[in-house]
Amino acid sequence: MTLVLKKIHHRGLYRIGIFFNFDTSINNKLKALGAYFSKTKKCWYMAYSAENFSILKVHFDKIQVETPDAGTDENELVAGAESREIPPIDINSDAVDKQQPEVSKLPGTSQAEVPREHKADEKPLAQKLKLELFNNLGKYWVFSMHYSAEHSRKLLKIKGVYWNKQQQAYLATRHPKVKEKIEEVLESPGFLPDDFIQKKTATKRGTITVKPHSADNKYMQVYVPKSVFVIEKIKRFSMSRYSAAHGCYLLPATPEVYGALEVQFEPENIV
Repeated sequence: MTLVLKKIHHRGLYRIGIFFNFDTSINNKLKALGAYFSKTKKCWYMAYSAENFSILKVHFDKIQVETPDAGTDENELVAGAESREIPPIDINSDAVDKQQPEVSKLPGTSQAEVPREHKADEKPLAQKLKLELFNNLGKYWVFSMHYSAEHSRKLLKIKGVYWNKQQQAYLATRHPKVKEKIEEVLESPGFLPDDFIQKKTATKRGTITVKPHSADNKYMQVYVPKSVFVIEKIKRFSMSRYSAAHGCYLLPATPEVYGALEVQFEPENIV
């Protein structure tokens, strides 16, 4: 796939804009190279420097530098015929003589137009939120992040995304549209894998019956199928205990525990 490079102005600084059709492998590669994604520009970008231009040339075989239309400076050359492929001068390099006013060899670009980078501005949202992806739980992706009221509110507005209090993590249905919306909110393309749910006919493998516990309404009676797998799993629930008198397990009667029962046993088609 060909990467198209353009000179863009973003967050008060000139950048190397990187444009291409969506490709998860390229997203991950650019992220590893220190590039960031801009929702407003709808592209990946890196600091406008000779070093970054060289890095892109080394790691990608097909690169096209877009020549700007006459009279525009939004997409000035990163390198091209007029510059004989000479990349921009890195003003942060020790090799630059700071006593001499340096002028870039690119058309219409002077040192004054390329201010120093501010690292604080470059910190991506994924790093700020400390996103962490866990093993799948049935039909759900499981991930966590540092609390952000704004982003948490946006996530929970997405159909198919839930907060699991017991797991202290977000559960998201493994569906392409859910993935797209989550990654847009978190500004993290490629964060979730492409292991979407495959539609198939479920075979019922048993039923769990839940009843009130007359002796103490803080608990509920949970009757499970006679299966070693199910019994071992129900034992691991917090505050779970077996009642020989009723022939069932007692669990705290809370919406969270009831919801956890559904989540934990749904992959085994136990209703």
